[in-house]
Amino acid sequence: MDKTIAIIMGAAVLPDGRPSTTMRRRVEAALILRDEFKDVIYIPTGGKVENRMHSEADVMQNILLHAGIHSEQIFLEAESKNTLQNVSNSARIIRQFPSSSKVIVCSDTYHILRCRLLLYLLGISTIYRPMPSGKKTSGRIRWIYCYIREAVAIPVNVLLLLILKYYRKV
Repeated sequence: MDKTIAIIMGAAVLPDGRPSTTMRRRVEAALILRDEFKDVIYIPTGGKVENRMHSEADVMQNILLHAGIHSEQIFLEAESKNTLQNVSNSARIIRQFPSSSKVIVCSDTYHILRCRLLLYLLGISTIYRPMPSGKKTSGRIRWIYCYIREAVAIPVNVLLLLILKYYRKV
């Protein structure tokens, strides 16, 4: 049976263990998908950072559970430290499902292109769904910085992924 798979890209966990505004926005975007698609699988991504007690994926899982998502619909990717690892580890999970599954990246608009491109290079096709913008909460300067960071990260991540694929590390 076809599944809809929502990859929720990691975002910061606050020092007290609460989700950041960015994380909450990404999870809420993923939750909206249950209104459009019948059978949604959620892949919250992101490992543990420094002194935090919980991984990003763990915190997102708690939000999903509190929103009424059943635990068997959630597949954690709690090992990654960056976008390339998020995508690579998520691709391993996605391959457990039929190839006809719909895969949707839940992230900020500036980040979706890189995630979709990396998934494509890993043989995972995705479909686009608009995501809520964080521009108002982040501010214009931060938003511009994020787009500039993506402009640099895209070619770097593509090159790294191609090298890893060449040496069969992904």
